[in-house]
Amino acid sequence: MRDEIEKQIRHLQRQAATARRYQAFTETERRLTAELLALRLRDLDGGAEVHDSAMRERDPCDAGGPCRPARRRSGDRKAAGIPKRPERPGRRGQGGTTR
Repeated sequence: MRDEIEKQIRHLQRQAATARRYQAFTETERRLTAELLALRLRDLDGGAEVHDSAMRERDPCDAGGPCRPARRRSGDRKAAGIPKRPERPGRRGQGGTTR
């Protein structure tokens, strides 16, 4: 009976050692994955900064600065003396025929 119990204890000790190694590998994998994601994020941030600075050098207005003109509304065209667009035939609701 004693031999059987010692055999089971040895088996359980091997299983416990395997479980400890698995936990260590899992923790290492989590840490390495987090480091990899941090490096990728840093790389993406650096690429975005390069892109943004290149856009500012090319045209500061493209970066969404205050020099971007406001969109015109139809009332603005009239106030500015810009004539209406000519009607094109073939469009519905504008006096032309539909295709």
